[in-house]
Amino acid sequence: MTSKVNLATPAYNSTNWNTPLNTNFDSLNTALGGVLSQAITSADVTLTTTQAQNFLIVLSGTLTGNRVLYLPNAITGVWTVYNGTSGAYSVTVKSDGGGATRSEEHTSELQSH
Repeated sequence: MTSKVNLATPAYNSTNWNTPLNTNFDSLNTALGGVLSQAITSADVTLTTTQAQNFLIVLSGTLTGNRVLYLPNAITGVWTVYNGTSGAYSVTVKSDGGGATRSEEHTSELQSH
């Protein structure tokens, strides 16, 4: 019986047929398993496109009023948002209309825990 041999650690951007990593690996890893921890307390928060690439968005902080978490309008995706904030207020998730006017077509209200 032959023993199993571990594959060699792949080099970044290698062109070898058995090396699965390429320049898209970081983006894919973030989209499938990235976590963004975002504080939201006394002001609305607008995520950057880089921040919004994360699959899981974890909100924290003590809310001092109803707040809005804006996702960039230029991207689409599926997110899991965990509202770990406290306080007697809520967080609404909206798309950023790409400018001063905010789109309210897709909104979700999250109650604090």
